Amino acid sequence: MPQPRKGKGARQGGKAVGGQFAAIRADDPPLADGDLTANHSRPLLRHDRQAFADLVRDAAAAGGLDQSLVERDYWMCQVATGLLAESKKYPGSYTSIGGGSLLSLLGITERLSEDVDISVSFVDGTDACSSNKSKNLMEEFQRRAEEKTDISAFRKPNGGGNFIRTVYYPFPTVLPQGSTAAQVKSDKGLRYIGREHMIRAEGMPYMGRFVQERELGLLPPDLAPRLIVGTHPLQVLADKLDAVCWREGQVPHEGQAVINQMVERVRDHYDIFRLLHWLRAENLLDHDSFIATVERTQHEERKLRKKMKSKRPERDRPAEGYASLRAWTSRTPEYAALSAAYPSLRSVVFGELPTYDEVCDAVHSAAEII
Repeated sequence: MPQPRKGKGARQGGKAVGGQFAAIRADDPPLADGDLTANHSRPLLRHDRQAFADLVRDAAAAGGLDQSLVERDYWMCQVATGLLAESKKYPGSYTSIGGGSLLSLLGITERLSEDVDISVSFVDGTDACSSNKSKNLMEEFQRRAEEKTDISAFRKPNGGGNFIRTVYYPFPTVLPQGSTAAQVKSDKGLRYIGREHMIRAEGMPYMGRFVQERELGLLPPDLAPRLIVGTHPLQVLADKLDAVCWREGQVPHEGQAVINQMVERVRDHYDIFRLLHWLRAENLLDHDSFIATVERTQHEERKLRKKMKSKRPERDRPAEGYASLRAWTSRTPEYAALSAAYPSLRSVVFGELPTYDEVCDAVHSAAEII
């Protein structure tokens, strides 16, 4: 197994490199077109195909990563920031980045993200957003991203409906033999997140961090830090803990099939580990704030489930807290499967990879909070 590698500029003194974190106030100005990239007068690196290919190769080699995943991470960043916008059709509606893609862009985690998680907030709240309005918002933001990236996106037949939608952005790969991973998956969902529960910070792709750390010169705009508007990391923690909890709750009904699904999402456990450490370093991890976030999340989820007429079973936070889950309890089938699969994350983590037992210890150390 490769030795753990030192992180590539993900954190300095508990802060993400490239920007301070601060809650967005309700009176903050809206996100305007053109706010997302710096150095607009300089050409994009990808317009020099050979220079771009060389940097993909060098950055991949430095991190012990597959070139196709490094290239996809670059395009993930471009698509994510292309999807960030205020709606022109429904003024006051907006998007924000969440999930693993947010953590990767901001440097909270040191892994390449596989997709883009986007929340779509309707100006008057989820209850007031009809199926047609949600559809219009989804399509408006997709067009914005297509214009900014010069990519024509597509949906698969099972790509969701008007409230939740999966869209793929196939990008022009520079790799010699092409790549089966030459597309970015974007999951967009209607989810009202008030500005007081969001953050503004600067984010960048892994290739940008690679160049920045080595002081290889002024970053071109497609690699440079750019403004990110995202779900607050405490919200991301609540989302990921809820996802582990929900899947685990289905094991008694569906057995090994659900455990296999948990294994497919083993990256969430690394993300949870990094989130717990980051939130603690920022003095943002306390019981009352976390529980308020969980309750707010469940309230919004119920609104959307009602609109979608979803019959998916619900599962609340355990009375003993999330740290009591079997996923982090030794000698359980869930723990055995996850701990066995966890080392595979080395293929996408370019910084230090804690052991699975260290992940469990971090979760248990936060038992009184989560």
